[in-house]
Amino acid sequence: MKNILYKISKSYLLFQKKGEENIYNDFSIGKVIEINNIIQALKYKIINLSIIYNFLIGIIFNNKYKICILLNDNKEIIHFSHYSNRGIKYKNIFKNDIVIGPCWTREDFRGRNIYPTILKYISNNNSFNYYIFCEKNNIASQRGIIKAGFKEVGTVEKMKIGHFITRYIFKHTVK
Repeated sequence: MKNILYKISKSYLLFQKKGEENIYNDFSIGKVIEINNIIQALKYKIINLSIIYNFLIGIIFNNKYKICILLNDNKEIIHFSHYSNRGIKYKNIFKNDIVIGPCWTREDFRGRNIYPTILKYISNNNSFNYYIFCEKNNIASQRGIIKAGFKEVGTVEKMKIGHFITRYIFKHTVK
């Protein structure tokens, strides 16, 4: 049996934005809720092992892990965006910088400006740099990210360490 210490498993495009001072809250399509803990995640039925892990790691290492959800009039989740500060996954950015993702918009609500609007809402503090990354072939996601004011600044490599630990290495190629 081979003992692999780490393995680069995927490469993404990296985008960055300095936070804006105004709070962007033009949500005529639904209601925004920020999930700050496991109890709230259970209430809105967005719980899985990864989310439990992220909230527990947040408690142990003093990370600020949140999930921003958008509910339609029927109280159905039509979008979610996870975000947190550096934590243990993102070692080569500043501690207070915020990483957004993963994000998802329900298929029948795509094309309605939800994704860039939520990204603007999340990136509302000018004390922080915000990062987001997406797959190189996901053109729709790239358009939404750019529409929210992010600029492409490099790549991200996803690295698996052993079987359970994932790290992301940010490589800035644009200043």
